[in-house]
Amino acid sequence: MTGSYQTLEQRVECSRMADRMLANIARLKEPYRQNTLHWLERCADRPLADLPKDLAAFLRELHPTMRQVYVDNLQMVLEDALRHFGRPAG
Repeated sequence: MTGSYQTLEQRVECSRMADRMLANIARLKEPYRQNTLHWLERCADRPLADLPKDLAAFLRELHPTMRQVYVDNLQMVLEDALRHFGRPAG
């Protein structure tokens, strides 16, 4: 279910998921933030030059079930990382 076969609602939801992930990543201190971005590029198997756009595109390419599992697991990792290496939400 990729590309033009997705509904506008699915595309918007992927953008929202990416925005939530990026908000948490932005709260990480360096070098943890940059390490997380490199890790995401490896997961996506491509450069994420325009991070919001490219991360949302990567999420859209995943099957909806896999996408939810990926996002849920990434959120758990980010929450743990934020406890140890993050800045307070602002």
